[in-house]
Amino acid sequence: MAGQEGSATATPAASDVLSRPAAMASMVVTGVLFSTGGAAVKLSALSAWQLAGSRSLVAAVVLALLVPQSRSRWSRGTMAVGVAYAATLVLFVHANKLTTAANTIFLQATAPFWVIVASPLVLRERALRRDVGLAVAMAAAMLVILSSAAGSQTTAPAPGLGNVLALLSGLSYALVILGLRWLSLEAGSDEHEGLRAVVCGNVLAAIGCAPGLWSQGGPGVFWNAVVEHPWELAVVGYLGVFQIGLAYWLMVRAVRRLRAVETALLLLLEPTLSPFWAGWLVGELPAVTTWVGGVLVVVATAWHAILAAERPGRLKDAKILRE
Repeated sequence: MAGQEGSATATPAASDVLSRPAAMASMVVTGVLFSTGGAAVKLSALSAWQLAGSRSLVAAVVLALLVPQSRSRWSRGTMAVGVAYAATLVLFVHANKLTTAANTIFLQATAPFWVIVASPLVLRERALRRDVGLAVAMAAAMLVILSSAAGSQTTAPAPGLGNVLALLSGLSYALVILGLRWLSLEAGSDEHEGLRAVVCGNVLAAIGCAPGLWSQGGPGVFWNAVVEHPWELAVVGYLGVFQIGLAYWLMVRAVRRLRAVETALLLLLEPTLSPFWAGWLVGELPAVTTWVGGVLVVVATAWHAILAAERPGRLKDAKILRE
């Protein structure tokens, strides 16, 4: 679910511009990588604080190396968006540790509801008729998913609390979208503003999760866990390097050649595939109501993207980040 950000202030070098087929392929890979986050979180025995902090630390280093422009020029606006994104990252991991990956991603994907509700107040942007329809569909999806009476299972020991955290991650994600939209309307925004917010958010998430390491025995315990169990190190490395770092690098390069609707539809691979990975890798079985709500989220988002392409509004969409 990503759209084009405001116009860039610099033209990318010719060697850095992908062909359309390559851009489409890159966005598909991005969606697939994003979709593996929930299952990967469940494969780790590390605590939510340990995993969220270490994942973000690795991701921040990878992105800073891949995109040097993201290391500097952090404005107060960039840092404000970074705070919201850091909250999204941490809430996503905590929610996945407590409820199903399907509930987590579908509830987070209802973020457009909060965006549509808040945009007239925060950005002074009037909601279009299609936006109201999407908001209604998202609200219905929330109620359906949250109404599930499914009990706990090994990979989802506290679904009630996890659902609440997933819903909050959707709210914080909405704040990221609104913040990026605001930044795109500000004079001087450029094509790297979104990645600066990504790097900033990962740095803040790593710092914010540090107390969680100390409360559970200190960094020494965490280090022993990943050294004695190489699988944990592999999971942290995968999440930081591929699921966030490489995925964002591919996405930023691809969106330069794709229309907003193409990007939005291709990134629907994330909520579509996330339950599949969790079912295949850890044997997780979401409730029927989760599937009903998830289908509603995916179909409504796809329909809204298609309508937006046919009858675009007055303003461009802001680039949307992922957890």
